[in-house]
Amino acid sequence: MATTEETAVPQDGSDLTFPAVNAARELNLGVPEDFPVDPISSGVATAKELKEETEARARAKAEAGATAAAKCDVGGTLTSVLMVTAVVVAAVGVAIFVTKKLKET
Repeated sequence: MATTEETAVPQDGSDLTFPAVNAARELNLGVPEDFPVDPISSGVATAKELKEETEARARAKAEAGATAAAKCDVGGTLTSVLMVTAVVVAAVGVAIFVTKKLKET
C-alpha cells in the first residue's frame, strides 16, 4: 500500500484541488465590465430615436389615409366600370334589335 508521503496529501488536512474559476471573466479579459457613458452622444441618440419614432408614426398615419383614399378610389373605379359595361350592353342590344327589324322587312 502507499504511504502518506507517496500520495502527496498534506498532513494538515488542506485540500489540493484547484480553486473555482469564473469562466466568463477568464474568456473576456480584454473587455471592460463598466463602460463610461458620454452624456452628449447619449442625448443625440435619444433625440434621433424620438425623431425616427415620430416619422414612423407620421408615415403610418399617411399610409392609413392613402389606404382609405384607395378604398374610395376602388369604389369610384368599380362604379365607372359598371356604367361603361351597361352602356356597351345597351348599344349591343340596340344593334341586335335593329338588325332583326331590318331582316323582317
